[in-house]
Order: sequence, then C-alpha cells, then structure tokens
Amino acid sequence: MAVADRQVETAAYGAMAESFKEQANLVGNLKGKWAWVDAVSKLIRPLVTVVFLLTSLSLSIYIVIKAYNSGVEFSKDDWKELLTYVVHWVFFQSGVVIGWWFANRPSGRS
Repeated sequence: MAVADRQVETAAYGAMAESFKEQANLVGNLKGKWAWVDAVSKLIRPLVTVVFLLTSLSLSIYIVIKAYNSGVEFSKDDWKELLTYVVHWVFFQSGVVIGWWFANRPSGRS
C-alpha cells in the first residue's frame, strides 16, 4: 500500500512539474505586445507580499493611534502584551509568506 501511495504521489508531483514547465515555456516565449504579461506574472507574488505587509502595518498603527486619541491609556503590561502580539504576528506573516513563496513548488528536477 505504501509503495502504491508513493507512486501516486510521485506521479502527481511529476505532472505538476510538467505543468509548471509548460506554463513557463508558454509565458517565457511571449514577445512583442504581449511581453508585459510575463513581467506582470513575475511581479504578482512580490507585489501582493508588499501590499499585505503595508496594509497590516497601517491597520495596526491606525488602531493604536485611534485608541490613544480616544483616551485609552496603556500601562506597561499593555505595551508588553501589544509588543508580544506584534512579534507573534510578524512571525506568523513570515511563515505565511515563506510558505506561499516556496512551499510545494516543483523544481523540475527528478
């Protein structure tokens, strides 16, 4: 049973690798007025990552400023808890981004 599961898994990754090769050949061969499609395709992940980071950071700052302007006073424990939460959030975001960029991407090698 384990051998069959391994063969199915190997075949699935092989098919995915071929699919990525096919797509890379298709997009990489665009010339002339369609060359911009290749450039946009390569910018999607970095652009979305930066937008996600900036939006998350902006919302965090906005919430703290609104709370502060509303008269909420932060004690040392509150600041410590907020800092701990922010550090955990940054590590979580890093894991998501690393997973999105690198996880489950066939290399094309056997």
